[in-house]
Amino acid sequence: MKYTLDGKESINTSPRGDSKSVAKWSADGKSLTIETTRTMDMNGESRTMKSTEVWALTDAKTLSVTSTRQGPDGDVKSNMVYEKK
Repeated sequence: MKYTLDGKESINTSPRGDSKSVAKWSADGKSLTIETTRTMDMNGESRTMKSTEVWALTDAKTLSVTSTRQGPDGDVKSNMVYEKK
């Protein structure tokens, strides 16, 4: 995926459909939030899914990515932590 980091919309194409994303830095410049909307055609129905990712360096070697997406039973949230070796 490719994103612009200036708040302008980016469009990415995948086998699941096009996604439109807006990436913005926080006011303090310590995290990046990417809001994405993807419309997919499934079994003749069009569905729109929204998700949000927040990327943040928690220290010089640790990247945290918190994702929230809409699921059939409500929001699904996950957190991934990457450590540089």
